[in-house]
This record gives sequence, C-alpha cells and structure tokens, in this order.
Amino acid sequence: MGTYPIKIDIKGRASVPKPYREILEKQAIDQLVVTNYQDQGFSCLEVVPLPVWDKFLRKFQERPQMDPRVEVFRNFYVTPAHAVALDTAGRLLIPQHLRDQAGLDHEIIVVGATDRFRIWDAESWAKVFAESAKQFAEAKAALAADLS
Repeated sequence: MGTYPIKIDIKGRASVPKPYREILEKQAIDQLVVTNYQDQGFSCLEVVPLPVWDKFLRKFQERPQMDPRVEVFRNFYVTPAHAVALDTAGRLLIPQHLRDQAGLDHEIIVVGATDRFRIWDAESWAKVFAESAKQFAEAKAALAADLS
C-alpha cells in the first residue's frame, strides 16, 4: 500500500520503499520479478515477489496455450519478465528494455497493489489516478457487497 515518489539512478536502480522492503524481509523474500503492465491504456511495470510469480505461472500454464488471449497475455506480460534481486541498499535494477517500455526516466512513482507494487512515470500515474477517481463510485457500488 502507499504511493512513493522515487528516483531512478543513472544505472537504472530504484530504491524499494521501506514499508515494502520490511514486508519482503519479514517473509524472507529477496527475489522479485519485474514485468510490463498496463492500466487504462498507460504502461507501467509490475514488481511481483518471486513466490507469488511462481504461483501465478503454475496457474497460467494450466490455461489453453493456443488460446489467442493467452498468447497476447504471455507476449506482453510473461515473456518480458525479468528476475531481479534487491541489493544491499534495498534497490532493484530495472532492466533498460522494461524502463523503455514503461517510459520511465528519472522520476517515478511506486504504488502498492496488494501483494505486489507497480512503478509508474509520474505523468502517467497522475492520469490513471484521475481516471480511477472518476470511476470510483461505480466500482465501489459494484464491489461493495463482495468486500463487506
């Protein structure tokens, strides 16, 4: 949870916010997977703890692999995924091809998303958040009964 402005250094490293690092340390997780993601037409990166990624892959592989939707999802989300480890300073090295795909430069926003987090360029995140705010009442009404 939470939203954190972070800077990417010249080598492509970004500090993982302390609350996320603490959760990862508590669960003894030091390996993450970084991959493409999109929300409302805007690209970002999704960072998933390796155990969560492995569980997802097992379920994903049960899907009919010749289904065109599975192919599209695999091409965009699974294939470009890259395993990374936190360094001793709590940073992750974001591969250049993924930074390029998400349009990440120097200033980024790290956004919590339940058991994972997303990395956005600041401008795209502002647009996604504004659109989410417009749609919130409808989404809340649709989900309220299930989440209560």
